[in-house]
Amino acid sequence: MAVDYFDACAAAMVSGAQERFVAELTIRLARMLEAGVANPDRLAQLARLSREEALAVWAEWEQRVTDQCRAAFEEAVADEDGRIVETLSGYSPGTVYSTAYGATVAAEAARGVGEILRRQNVALCDAAADAWYRIAADAVVRRESGEDMRSVMERACAAMADAGLETIDYKSGARTSVDAALRRHAVTQANQARNDLLMRRCDEWGCDLVFTSAHFGARPTHAVWQGKVFSRSGSSPDYPDLVQATGYGTVTGLCGASCRHTMTPYVEGYSQLPDTDFSEQERLTGMTSEEYYEATQRQRRYEVAIRKTKREIAVGREMGYDMVDKRVLLGRQQARVRQWCSEHGLRRDYERERAYGVGRQPRALTLTVKENTAREDAKRYAVKTRTVESRGYASMVRGQFGPCGDMAVEDVRRMLRHRSGTAFEDLYAYDLTDGKRLGSFTGAKTRQSVEPTPKLAGRISSAASAGHDVAMLHNHPGSSIPSAADVLSIKRTGARFGVIACHDGSLYVYEIVGEPAPGYRIWYDETHDSIRDLYDARAKRGEDAAFAAIEQLLGVRYVHLQARSR
Repeated sequence: MAVDYFDACAAAMVSGAQERFVAELTIRLARMLEAGVANPDRLAQLARLSREEALAVWAEWEQRVTDQCRAAFEEAVADEDGRIVETLSGYSPGTVYSTAYGATVAAEAARGVGEILRRQNVALCDAAADAWYRIAADAVVRRESGEDMRSVMERACAAMADAGLETIDYKSGARTSVDAALRRHAVTQANQARNDLLMRRCDEWGCDLVFTSAHFGARPTHAVWQGKVFSRSGSSPDYPDLVQATGYGTVTGLCGASCRHTMTPYVEGYSQLPDTDFSEQERLTGMTSEEYYEATQRQRRYEVAIRKTKREIAVGREMGYDMVDKRVLLGRQQARVRQWCSEHGLRRDYERERAYGVGRQPRALTLTVKENTAREDAKRYAVKTRTVESRGYASMVRGQFGPCGDMAVEDVRRMLRHRSGTAFEDLYAYDLTDGKRLGSFTGAKTRQSVEPTPKLAGRISSAASAGHDVAMLHNHPGSSIPSAADVLSIKRTGARFGVIACHDGSLYVYEIVGEPAPGYRIWYDETHDSIRDLYDARAKRGEDAAFAAIEQLLGVRYVHLQARSR
């Protein structure tokens, strides 16, 4: 009964007009964000307008939000007073009590709620406006560094979704979501109003004793006093003092922060105490009450993550972006909470997984293993197109391939366009003496591996045997250093050197300049690579130190080149 009261008060604070206001605020700022990213010259102007826009939205909604919340909250408090009076009248009918007092408490509680709403929503507008410029500036930098508009805006919309829900407590400076803050305030206000009414009614009926509610899975510090009788005055010889035993009136005690225990008037011989024997619940769940509490707390954390992701998706979809990555993440999060609930006998609470302040609840996207791998690869192995298409990059490539320079620039850009967002590699070979391409292989099926076909390997070997300088070119999706397999490939074919085109826009040039030192050799298997192992061991001193060790101990020279902006 009291739990329904708390739920009604919390709903009065966060639902209806209040939730629609939050949704409108977020979308308005997200649209301004898109305008700022599309036209960076307007960024400073839009930043100045963002707070004005946020407060304008609140001004549009303030009266509706306040009136709806206060009316619903006042009704919930009045209904709870009626239940308290009904309980007391059951054992002592005819007692005279103040009917006006309940209405007064309900009205005062509603006015307090209205002030909390105003304060929290103004703080929400301030926080959202402050975050707007930070998010917009980051999005502009990403866009100008070559990231595509869709990716930039999906990331920005997700950030704006979080910022559009975040408020700052003026006293503590702590940041929290506005719905969580309002729910917390609602329970606090509801507790204060109910306890005020309860104590007044108990005084009117001359009832000194109260008992606390009880539920399975209570926090351990509260479980010790739940379902027991206490004396409000502390004068009873048979029952402990309420304040001393329960911490009533403190933040961590009975009716304190996040406590949903309630008190009910107790009359000996008439009242029935709640059952505190939870052996059946322990049998059904396979957990003690304390273990159940910990399990539900983890479920709460999973639900928070789901709500956050849903809100990010909803804002992005409202702006016209597909938000596929976030929808895939949502599917994983829902699978995680589903598994956790199944393993621990918990009930899924779909209302707690509902995103706040969005027009429509988004749905997850479930991918096959192959589809999921492709999505991950698309993010991890995306080519920095702006760098690769720059004049500085073209000059850097030409510098390695001499008479084949223009051809190599064309090939490397084609190769990186072909393999961007994948874990696969292409290979080209050039006869630098004759200034021609010997051939290419662009059909590799093994992730992060490519070898010349027998026909191409024969061409390379023939040209090298004729005394020609041959260079090999291929890409590395992970932008890693040349591997032992890469070095052994140029040794086997007779190529003079190799070039790695990294997806991050850099190049590695490698050539064999000597024999490995005694005790060292170039080799690899499924788990080890002698060159990369040596690099990892020496890289703490810097890349140059690692390359020096590779040349000294393995006889292979590495050079790492970065394109200069032009």
